Amino acid sequence: MLFRSIVCPLSAEAAYSAFGAAMGITGFPSLNHDADEVILSSDEGSVIHAVQYDKSWFRNDLKSGGGWSLEMIDPKSPCTGSANWTASMQLIGGTPGMPNSVSAENPDQQGPDLLRTICPDSIHILALFSEPLDSLSASIVSNYEFSPDMGPPVEAIPVPPFYDQVNLTLRQPLLPEQVYTMSVQQVRDCATNEIRSEHT
Repeated sequence: MLFRSIVCPLSAEAAYSAFGAAMGITGFPSLNHDADEVILSSDEGSVIHAVQYDKSWFRNDLKSGGGWSLEMIDPKSPCTGSANWTASMQLIGGTPGMPNSVSAENPDQQGPDLLRTICPDSIHILALFSEPLDSLSASIVSNYEFSPDMGPPVEAIPVPPFYDQVNLTLRQPLLPEQVYTMSVQQVRDCATNEIRSEHT
């Protein structure tokens, strides 16, 4: 049995109860309309789900101006990012306590891309990917190779809460003026699609 509950500010619990079961909480954050992040975590601090949005996700200039909710298209593809969100089609602007008005099958069938790398110092590389990764495959050091060869990293740590970045610690310092190529293979997204492009 599926149970839905509207999570809202404590002061708005009575108003939202008109739409279904509502759970008011103290300290409920106000979300920025243009861009923000939402992180759901357990009492122990484990990330249950996280999303980072901006107003381009509305895909509608009128609705991106305010008064409309962003809705997830396919709850079975929670890690797809902007491709799985759009503006509500409900006339009241949202669907509190009800299935999302935009619900449809929207499976994630594309693997992640390695977008770029950042070197904060000579022994660390921050690799940025196009979508959240499966943290197990992203943490396997043998999935990262370099040319000229300097062996796999000492460690690869996916960065929470969005897991679209990986911190790599190298075995030896990068040399100034040397051009390096890093290849990534067998790293998967959270829908288990394998990385598409290998090099940066």
